[in-house]
Amino acid sequence: TLKQNPDLVKAFLAATAQGFKYAAQNPDEAAEILVREVLADTEQGPKPHPLPDPLKPEMVRMSQQLISQHYLNPKTQTWGVMDMNKWARFLDWLSQEGLLTTKVQSRLAAAAAVEDVAAAAAAEAGITSLDGLRSGDVGEVIPRDSIDAAALATNTFLPHQ
Repeated sequence: TLKQNPDLVKAFLAATAQGFKYAAQNPDEAAEILVREVLADTEQGPKPHPLPDPLKPEMVRMSQQLISQHYLNPKTQTWGVMDMNKWARFLDWLSQEGLLTTKVQSRLAAAAAVEDVAAAAAAEAGITSLDGLRSGDVGEVIPRDSIDAAALATNTFLPHQ
């Protein structure tokens, strides 16, 4: 998507940056929005799927007050800039732990298995459930030296902040 549709990526990141800035400045209202939207999505959406335990508004509010302090870079008050050294170390760790593989965990694979719909398509697309990964359905190992951390970054797509 980064190469095929850069304008879409830029628009998405600009909207996301705006949302994080808003949430950092308005943690209580951000918590209210989160609770309202999760409820609408899980219980009133086109495919209702209620949460096992509903969100507790006061806990969400307290959580937002704590984590909203970390949404923006404290020096620049910007959001989303990726540190390539951290990403390179993360890729190194994934490789060392045998986790840098061709299969990707997706809830879609779990849903396909549960509904017995599109399970073959999910497998062909290189996705598996978390249980699949745990049971060894990880695909092929990706050599660490074949991945450039900078090629995974979205820094060049960020709005001028």
